[in-house]
Amino acid sequence: MNKIISIIIILLLFSITVGCEKEKEGVKEDYLDLSIIHLSEYIKDNIEKMSREDADKLLLYFEDLQKNETSSFRNKNSKEFIEELRNIGYKLERAEGEFFPVIDYTFYNSYFQFISQDLKEYFSIMIIESERVPAKDAALVIDKEEIFRRALRQEGFLLNYSESQRKEEVEQLLSKYLYFIYYGLDNTPLFDFYSKKMKEEDLIKYLKFTKENQESPLIKDLSVFMDIIEKNNYTLDSTSKEYRETVAPPLIG
Repeated sequence: MNKIISIIIILLLFSITVGCEKEKEGVKEDYLDLSIIHLSEYIKDNIEKMSREDADKLLLYFEDLQKNETSSFRNKNSKEFIEELRNIGYKLERAEGEFFPVIDYTFYNSYFQFISQDLKEYFSIMIIESERVPAKDAALVIDKEEIFRRALRQEGFLLNYSESQRKEEVEQLLSKYLYFIYYGLDNTPLFDFYSKKMKEEDLIKYLKFTKENQESPLIKDLSVFMDIIEKNNYTLDSTSKEYRETVAPPLIG
């Protein structure tokens, strides 16, 4: 009798498992023709039914759609559209007196439990960028400590998730931060425009960071750079310029 009951329980568990898998397969990629507005609703209604792999695909597809559709929402650049934009993962930013839509990566917070670890980390990195941009009007608006923290986290992502589908995006982001580290920006340069000497406050911070993060490849490269400019009283010369262009090529565009 006990054997019969055990067999029945096993069969029931098997049928439930198979049923769940069928349900998950039933929502696989049936969203490719949806508009971004309907797709945001689709995510809310279906992501919990999906496998982790399919949830990853869904959110990555949505992010790609957000990037491609941003320009189509530029005419909705007033506060009256804030709620509509928020529902599809945008927010309004202001520059030079005008509002414009940008991706609000906090949109993805609600779905972290359904996606893979590398995408959680990717979206976490992008949330930081979304919530506090690093630069405005050709000037850095975050301090050097924050620049290093972000760069090291981006580097950690690339080291830990070398096969991630968002590897290229993080590589591009890190390239931007390397530029911040080695060059600064036009209105906040790392080296004085006239003397070509590193600013004293930055020098203190850079020496501190190179001592505290010696296992990081990024910091190892920076340490070499600091050794080079030290020989020239922390002033740029042809040797240091050539080295920094190797480890941090100037940004294009």
